[in-house]
Amino acid sequence: MTNKSADGEEPGDHYFFNLPHEDRRRFLKKSMAIAGLTWIPASFTQAATEPDLPVGNAEKVKLTLHVNGKKKRLTVDPRMTTLDLLREKLLLTGTKKGCDFGQCGACTIHIDGQRELSCLSFAVMQQGKKITTIEGLGNENELHAIQEAFIKHDSFQCGYCTPGQIMSAVACIREGQARSATEIQEYMSGNLCRCGAYPNIVNAIMEVKNGNVKPPGDASEPEMSLDRVDGRVKVRGTATYSAEYAFDNLAHAVLITSTITKGYISNIDSKAAAAAPGVLAVISHLNSPGVPGYGETRQPAERASIGTAFRVFYDNLIYFNGQPVAMVVAETWEQANHAASLVKIAYEVEAHRTNFEENMQHAAIAQGVQKNKNSPFQDYIRGNPDVITDAKVKIEATYTIPTQHHQPMEPHAIIAVWEGADKLTIYDKNQGVKSAQGNLAQAFKLPRENVKVNAKFIGGAFGSGIRVWPHTVAAVLAAKKLNRPVKLVLGRELMFTSVGYRPYTVQKIALSADESGLLSAITHEGTGQTSAYEEHLERTILASRAMYACPNVSTKYKLLSLDVNTPTWMRGPGDATGMFALESALDELAYALKMDPLEMRLRNYAESDPERNLPWSAKGLRECYERGAEKFGWKNYPLEPRSMQKDNLLVGYGMASSLYGFHRHPSKAKAIMLANGLVIVQSATMDIGPGTGTAMTRIAAKVLGISPKKIRFDLGDSSLPEAPGQNGSSTIPSVGSAVHVACEALKKKLAELAAAMPDSGSKDIAYTDILKYHNLPQLEVTEESKSGQERDQYSMYSFGCHFVEVHVNPVTGEVRVKRVVTCADVGKIINYKSARSQSIGGVVGGIGMALMEASFMDHRYGRYITTDLASYHIPVHTDTPQIDVIYIDKPDMLVNPIGSKGLGEIAIVGVAAAVANAVFHATGKRVRELPITVEKLI
Repeated sequence: MTNKSADGEEPGDHYFFNLPHEDRRRFLKKSMAIAGLTWIPASFTQAATEPDLPVGNAEKVKLTLHVNGKKKRLTVDPRMTTLDLLREKLLLTGTKKGCDFGQCGACTIHIDGQRELSCLSFAVMQQGKKITTIEGLGNENELHAIQEAFIKHDSFQCGYCTPGQIMSAVACIREGQARSATEIQEYMSGNLCRCGAYPNIVNAIMEVKNGNVKPPGDASEPEMSLDRVDGRVKVRGTATYSAEYAFDNLAHAVLITSTITKGYISNIDSKAAAAAPGVLAVISHLNSPGVPGYGETRQPAERASIGTAFRVFYDNLIYFNGQPVAMVVAETWEQANHAASLVKIAYEVEAHRTNFEENMQHAAIAQGVQKNKNSPFQDYIRGNPDVITDAKVKIEATYTIPTQHHQPMEPHAIIAVWEGADKLTIYDKNQGVKSAQGNLAQAFKLPRENVKVNAKFIGGAFGSGIRVWPHTVAAVLAAKKLNRPVKLVLGRELMFTSVGYRPYTVQKIALSADESGLLSAITHEGTGQTSAYEEHLERTILASRAMYACPNVSTKYKLLSLDVNTPTWMRGPGDATGMFALESALDELAYALKMDPLEMRLRNYAESDPERNLPWSAKGLRECYERGAEKFGWKNYPLEPRSMQKDNLLVGYGMASSLYGFHRHPSKAKAIMLANGLVIVQSATMDIGPGTGTAMTRIAAKVLGISPKKIRFDLGDSSLPEAPGQNGSSTIPSVGSAVHVACEALKKKLAELAAAMPDSGSKDIAYTDILKYHNLPQLEVTEESKSGQERDQYSMYSFGCHFVEVHVNPVTGEVRVKRVVTCADVGKIINYKSARSQSIGGVVGGIGMALMEASFMDHRYGRYITTDLASYHIPVHTDTPQIDVIYIDKPDMLVNPIGSKGLGEIAIVGVAAAVANAVFHATGKRVRELPITVEKLI
């Protein structure tokens, strides 16, 4: 990587706004017509129709402005937005690209003292203006008060939206809009945070406005938490995400995607695009350098067999609408995007199937499951589930989860760099650098050590970054073809068809119980969506086998293959879906019995795992129920639906249980003690927002007995010791254990060296003195940690529960979640502050799952009509209630040496059911198809 210098430093003061022989108003009108291409997906754009517009070769404009107090003189493309001016020309990447439509707030800056969205204006409009970005707050030695407060209150997780949040927060206070929490929420609601840090953001703003503020309503923190070790770079906007690395000679790529859903490409006309200014290549299946791991293309092309990952630019077959079919690479993004609009593609269309409900009769047991008798997705029977037929009290219902997309604030992006013919480096938004390294090495037939994957900062992912997706391979192909670095950033629309989603799932559940509330039978059938070329399986029905003490249980799971892109895991995969159905059905059964829903769960409490007939390694769910109910005030509320009101609104209480399986994978960590006392701990793990580096620093500091300030934790680099991807709530249990044993081994080595020193037994010896005495510049160890026989001796889960209060407008049907109490038993809490943020984020995500999130498709064309953050709704500041977090915080020493289990997934599991149950209590209407929108309640 080379250090590219920012533009705008040319000498002389003679720069001016150089209009091309016409008045400014006419020129800006034309510039906007051209720059409108910035916001229109390449697959839809057409060549400009006005012959006098400088399309593709727009005359450069000279511009003078002040940025963060410094005068800048630049030459810009009139199609360039202010956002890209800052990021691409001035390398001020703290201002983030999130949506390009002014929908997310990540690009917030101040222009002449006013809060503005930099993606909605053009660079040419900033002549003579004074711009302040996140880099201009505070100074090199001192943070702005808001930045300090954000660190103190843990007002961020992944950090991608943080600069925009901070710039809006400063404006909120300056404009006198921070007189109350409600007023702050209203002002800040244009700034989205997919991690759900909203309550902490409000607390930070209130502290700066009013003085010291303590996070409300939480249990006392058992140990002093660490602030996030990467906090300062995130609040300064200097954390470098995948699209933000600077390279000389960097080319920009834009994907062109299919406008049909099934069929094949009959012709590609790319002559006009190839001749457009700045264009370096137009790549498709016709001229792709090829991916060696794909094998030879067959003629004529044949559809891939089930289980074959999508192969980009491999042949002319179309598997889904929005499929990458070509790519333009040019000197600038504006040139590439314009040229993409000139590519003409002809198709032969075949009949497609995308409507889940109309095609459910085609669902079948997955082929992979049929071949594997030990698959957990095989039909399962315990006891005699047929007893449900004659049960006195039973319910049967169908529950539907729509397609839901991850939509992290940072769009997926990659920079690919080849060094010669056999060495590849990528900067990618990926949750597993080691798995990505192996995948790319296999695909391009390279030695694994010749592939390096970097992902030091990730702007949220929630599962979307687990795989190596086609756009990553496409960028690698382009870089190979051109022999220069290539950057590819997905627009928000492509995020709906490029990086997976939570699959559309229909579940049929039947429950029965005796009159005392003891369950007699559970039957749970789930059908999930997958693509026509891959089988994506989820844990949808598995919780029903283990959650409650029921003697008769059956589960079945099928897949429905449709002409869509492949789903993937999304936060709480399978269990968030399955527990919505199970916990809603159990609530229905409790009401049928006229029994308190909490009491129903307590009467069916499983003291051991009923599926595996094993004892739990630990289970504090009963205590979660007790402490959560007490904090919420659950006791003695009126059970009758529609019986509570406040301020002319219907009030409802609901609750649900939560569980998620324990996952621990083999992991390695290296611990290095330097002569100056600094300890460097390394592992190829990731941080998509939970605070991995902070937790690992805390573990290392505790083992070694030194200050966390003397520890540096390195991650996000495939050259580091082996670690699993960040998914399945496995990072702390896996990598945390490796860090623990590595630091124990380092400590033991130091003790052995100390024992060889004179008078070693008479006093404590500093680590630095040990290395100095032995003339060692450093001392290092690498250790591996993995599960043992305990996995076969105990059943291991995280458990929890959620209590929710909703208010519903009886006229409009609007639902507001007013407060939530969430309680979790996840073993030892490593760092309370960042753990609490994880729980809050999970609850916020669960509220979105329950009330807002759904992606809709026009099945006539098989194309999503949900294409941006205006049509795909996620919670904002004003949707976020008071959230109280409680932890049992008892180490489970049977699972690993640190006694800690996963938290990130369980935080969302069950939330949607708790909200739905509260809505039923408020309204008397049971909504079984998410999201719960007003038309379903009126």
